[in-house]
Amino acid sequence: MSPLLEDSQTSEISTAPAAQSNHTSSSGSASLPTATVSPGSAGSMNTPTFPILTLSTEILVKISEECEDSDLPNMRLVCREFCNSSTKAFGQVYFADLHVLLVEPSLDILVEITAHPIYGRCVKTIVCGTARTIKPVMEYEEEEGEPIPTLSPEFERSEGHIAKLVTALNNLKHHGNLEVALGIHSDEAWTKGNGFRLLGGPITYDGYVVKDFDASGTLGSLLEATSATNFPINKKCFRFLEELELDRMIKNDTMFSSMFSAAGTFNTNTSIRMDFVQGGTSGPSSIMIGISDSNQLDLTNVLLAGEISAVLGSPYYTSSYIRILKLALDLTKFEHLILTDMTMDTSVFQTVFAKSEGSIKHLKLSNVITSESDPGQGEPTEVLCYLKDQLQLESLTLNKIEITKQIDNGLQSTNISIDHLIEGEKVFDGHTEVQEALEILISRANSWF
Repeated sequence: MSPLLEDSQTSEISTAPAAQSNHTSSSGSASLPTATVSPGSAGSMNTPTFPILTLSTEILVKISEECEDSDLPNMRLVCREFCNSSTKAFGQVYFADLHVLLVEPSLDILVEITAHPIYGRCVKTIVCGTARTIKPVMEYEEEEGEPIPTLSPEFERSEGHIAKLVTALNNLKHHGNLEVALGIHSDEAWTKGNGFRLLGGPITYDGYVVKDFDASGTLGSLLEATSATNFPINKKCFRFLEELELDRMIKNDTMFSSMFSAAGTFNTNTSIRMDFVQGGTSGPSSIMIGISDSNQLDLTNVLLAGEISAVLGSPYYTSSYIRILKLALDLTKFEHLILTDMTMDTSVFQTVFAKSEGSIKHLKLSNVITSESDPGQGEPTEVLCYLKDQLQLESLTLNKIEITKQIDNGLQSTNISIDHLIEGEKVFDGHTEVQEALEILISRANSWF
């Protein structure tokens, strides 16, 4: 049975037979895709006639690891030896990132994947879709001539979806796979219009019409399952959630605290990933928040500049994402701050880190763009001045820093890079050395304007 898998390498565990045919048998019971060989051909394929089959299992595994991802499904159909040797590589590509709906057919497949002795260890992320009220479209499967099954509302009312999640998480615990990122995914935001609603007509999901979305309810079900299994949720993933969905979760104090830990404070080695669709790009971008047990905070790809609002072209540079970041940081203390692939201005930076100014002692900036708070009006070196005057830094590391100033007409901006002032990565140790370095950089940067 040949699995038809997406080029995106994200397994969407669907509810429709068209998608389920890759994972289910004709009897309706879920089964994982495997390669089969007819009895007449098995004997010839398994003989030393083909020299490649005389190679050791380790060599065959290495071949599968070097194989193109899109070729793995076909490789598994060649013969049993190739099927077995490529199982791990296949799982790492197609079962690492799982997207499920909280309905029985989808969760049954999730349970089977997590129960598999190899695939269960390949799972890295499980996100639950926020689509909750689903009505099947009245159409028939051409091949089997059977109607699309009706989803029973009794399944959710009986908390069957939570029981399935509990089983899946227990399967992961059995494999010792406790580093799985868990979270929720807004189906509407990402599957339609690259981040925008489909204008006119209902939202469809593989033969089903989606009537409602419930981010809070979906997250609540996931948190209930993790609580029942004591599954660690140090890694969280929030994908393409809309402003309103995030706002509802923020206002729910119990749920917001549970997003990070049962005690309402960060555990060590915690990471949070928030995906959003960035205007002008063909794919998603990710906000990454990481807390390590060495009192270190890592932020990657977070916009801390300009108007933080949902505007056409940048729908997920929203105030709720920044509010989640700010509230999360208020729960913890850290001395080491690492900012990577970011754009920021002084006003937003100061708002987010207001309660952390006294604790930040070590700062590293890598591939960071700074700008004035008021485009065309403020000073382009505001961020550097803020670091010098407001933070008591004991060490500072700079690498690929750009300072941006917007010219008066508001249509263009002039950029200069700190790389023009210093060569490569520079590390400054001690409060006095940091202060002197910042003064020199501010003076040199101002001379460019």
